[in-house]
Amino acid sequence: LASWACDVAAGVIGPCSNVSASSDWQQTDNCKFFAPEDMQQLQGELEQSLRDSLSLRAQGSFMMAVYRAQDAFKAERALQKLLQDVSASPGPVVDPRLRFCTCFNLALLYHENGLLKEAAEMYSGMVNTKPWCHSGDRVTEEAIQAHARVSLGNVYFDQRLYLYAVNMYVTAYNSLHSDQVSRCKVMHNIGVTYICLKEDDTAASWLQRVVCSVPPDDV
Repeated sequence: LASWACDVAAGVIGPCSNVSASSDWQQTDNCKFFAPEDMQQLQGELEQSLRDSLSLRAQGSFMMAVYRAQDAFKAERALQKLLQDVSASPGPVVDPRLRFCTCFNLALLYHENGLLKEAAEMYSGMVNTKPWCHSGDRVTEEAIQAHARVSLGNVYFDQRLYLYAVNMYVTAYNSLHSDQVSRCKVMHNIGVTYICLKEDDTAASWLQRVVCSVPPDDV
């Protein structure tokens, strides 16, 4: 999941072309004026902070990566508020892929640094955020939600909240209709969690399904 998020981020971060304005200045209902350059600057700060965080994580500087991820998250929130003020739109207006990568990266780093409460709060926010896709792509939306739920389940598992963890895993499994590799990984998580719950028969059932689902070449 971590590498998947980094791959997505690498494809999302690019020139600041997502922010535009029809004139040199934008005026909102409460008479505040914003220059397009302000929006461009905020998005530039967001993207640079996210790049730095991904680079620092790859170098093993996890706490510095957390700080830069927090900077990216703050910039995303500020940009979101500014664009909503300008567009008078009640929903999210920042590129949803960029929003997802910003949130997922921070939650992942919290988890990797043992900040389990903070990680759970971030992932819970992602699970409760809909939609992540402006295009209405149901498959992509379900995949994003499934990844967030599995990650939240992993945090619950590390907190030894096994019932909460298995609930997240099962919900994610039920939404992963076509991704067989991810389904097998989630089934394994479910089986291991049931072992921790001392429900050996249920655990064996799930783990047996993993064995039956893995192609012979992958065994």
